[in-house]
Amino acid sequence: MLASFLANDKAIFASLALLLSFAAFIPYLRSILAGITRPHLFSWLIWSISMVIAFAAQLSDGAHLGAYHTGFSSLICLFVCFMALKNGEKDITRSDYISLAIALLAIPVWLVTAQPLFAVLIVLAIDLSGFYPTIRKSITKPHQENATAYFFSAVSFFAAILALGNYSLTTMIYPATIMIVNLVFPIFLLLQRRKHALQAA
Repeated sequence: MLASFLANDKAIFASLALLLSFAAFIPYLRSILAGITRPHLFSWLIWSISMVIAFAAQLSDGAHLGAYHTGFSSLICLFVCFMALKNGEKDITRSDYISLAIALLAIPVWLVTAQPLFAVLIVLAIDLSGFYPTIRKSITKPHQENATAYFFSAVSFFAAILALGNYSLTTMIYPATIMIVNLVFPIFLLLQRRKHALQAA
């Protein structure tokens, strides 16, 4: 019965995923324009790369409507990249360059493999390496990231999972992992903010 319900409502879940992704982006964009949030260029560039690869891999394994959320998210990441050029974090370290290099080196490996699952695993490695610059920045500047936006992004990935046309490790592992990371990261931000508040008291 559950399988039948999900099959009949793929379009609804896909639409919900896109709406939630857009809803997560709006407060993030507003906080960037207000000078509160300062996205790290390298993180968002890496996420743009990884999501394009994940989108292609999901489509190749029959994700159908559920994959379009990943494609839309990659466009959002690219837009934030452009915003970060002017309004982003300017403290870029050698370790940030290493994270970017890891992501870029993974691209030719993806191009030569014919296995979608292997491509998705590469994407996850890229994506997680992309979190490093943002996490490093957030340890000392936790108020420069929008916790609410990451939470709504996690919910949007959950809806995207429900919209998948084919449930396999290839189609599910990327959105499921990003959903979990986007749930954990706001908690990390809140803990860092509390720590800073206690230190300032």
